[in-house]
Amino acid sequence: MIEQAKNTNFQLRRSDSFNSNVDINKYNKSWAEVLSNMNRYKIIDIRDPVNYQMYRVKGSLNLRSLEEIKQKNINGPLIISCYKGRSSPSFALRLREEGYEAYSVKKGIEGFKEETNFKII
Repeated sequence: MIEQAKNTNFQLRRSDSFNSNVDINKYNKSWAEVLSNMNRYKIIDIRDPVNYQMYRVKGSLNLRSLEEIKQKNINGPLIISCYKGRSSPSFALRLREEGYEAYSVKKGIEGFKEETNFKII
């Protein structure tokens, strides 16, 4: 199951339909922006389940593919978080191609640990 999720996530980020000329950082947000409007966003953490279980932002969901997001019927603005903010921009952009309001968070979960006093569970 984990391997399938990895492959799906990889395919989502490497889709042939993905326009590589687009600025993938256009939809980045800082943790300060996200945390000031927590009731507005749903945080989607795309890290592997083992690392997600070790530490995560309270209220975040560990979903690693478009299919999982569709199955869970997730609506509203999505904040995509990864390890260091390298994978989440392309994932968020791909979700935007599918009609979602999605943003990447700068520096990923590592940035959250650096920039905030909020608890990671």
